Amino acid sequence: MAHGSGTTGIEMTAKGAAANPAIASGLHSSVLASRVAELVATACITQNMGADLFICPKEDAAPITVEQIRERFVTAGLPCNIETHDRDPWIVFDGRESDLVFTVEADGRAGSAVMQASLDDDPAFGDRVFGVFESFGWSYVEDTF
Repeated sequence: MAHGSGTTGIEMTAKGAAANPAIASGLHSSVLASRVAELVATACITQNMGADLFICPKEDAAPITVEQIRERFVTAGLPCNIETHDRDPWIVFDGRESDLVFTVEADGRAGSAVMQASLDDDPAFGDRVFGVFESFGWSYVEDTF
């Protein structure tokens, strides 16, 4: 994804949250994998040839920072770095077009993320990313964009 491509992920996150008041409920990972594939293949296709997927903590998820999330991805074999664009933290994966844009709460914990998924990335990559999120209690929220 081209960074700075018009509407920011945070603006999209706000629109998604406003459109779906049940934002804290998530999907089971088996449903998630097929839904991600469907979205990336057909729905939510953006001008950048990808999909924007909203991810947030489940009610029982422990607080976590963007740095801790980055460490989880690195440990899972998904090397990445944190960059800042328009004051928003992004996780940018090495050698991938897809990235993550985060909201951060006043206390420093990550509040939500938007995966700007690229069709250029292998679908298995998206499954691995969502698997990492699931491991600490976050999940994809359907129909937010």
